[in-house]
Amino acid sequence: MAHPLFTVLDAAGDGVDMPSSWSPLPFLHAVFDVSCFWKGPFVATHHLVSRSWFSSSSVHYIALSLLIALGLGLAFAAPQAHAMDSQRALSHDERTGVGRETGRTIPRFVSLKSAKVNLRVGPGRKYPIAWRYTRAGLPVEIIQEFSLWRRIRDSEGTTGWVLHSLLSGQRTALIAPWQRRVNAAGVIRASMLKGRRSASSDARLAAKLEAGLLAAVEHCTGAWCALSAQKTRFWIKQNKLWGVYPGEPVDQ
Repeated sequence: MAHPLFTVLDAAGDGVDMPSSWSPLPFLHAVFDVSCFWKGPFVATHHLVSRSWFSSSSVHYIALSLLIALGLGLAFAAPQAHAMDSQRALSHDERTGVGRETGRTIPRFVSLKSAKVNLRVGPGRKYPIAWRYTRAGLPVEIIQEFSLWRRIRDSEGTTGWVLHSLLSGQRTALIAPWQRRVNAAGVIRASMLKGRRSASSDARLAAKLEAGLLAAVEHCTGAWCALSAQKTRFWIKQNKLWGVYPGEPVDQ
């Protein structure tokens, strides 16, 4: 199988008025002879000029090869540099507990602003989509910041990158999602929890809540949270929620 660069050079020669005796083989040999692909265009020029076959008629092909080699070198280097930058951002965020882009606490809870949010494997549109969320308001946890992108984690532990503009500061929570399971037959098994009318286990029952229910967070004392869902307001112990941290005060 031909080397990819050979194919590029051959394709680049299509439609060009090349001398009938011209062959790409010594030319390609010169490009790869001294690994000039990695050592730079100046080294490549030195070796190409030193070849006995060099003449004015081959200047166009030499220039073309240098441009291709330089372009491919940049194409390989750019993603590596981007990855290194994102790794440095991760190191900074983990070390300081503060996002390098916003100066806000890392990690922190937010929610999805849109009903269609693409979760990507890296911080950029060029990275493939790993998952697509289809429900607005789901709570997610920001664990890293890089430029306009935020690395998030959902209630199932899945992580990936989304644009910051698709996230909202509006706090929401899932009711005990760890008590909701789907068996092999696709049947959902969900526990039922009790929502109280005030922040007390002795308070009157306000609603019966299915595990996995999405609710808006109104207020949290650190031990109890007031939430609303389906036009019903209720209180539930804070440790039964995914979307707020244990002991975290919240007031919206």
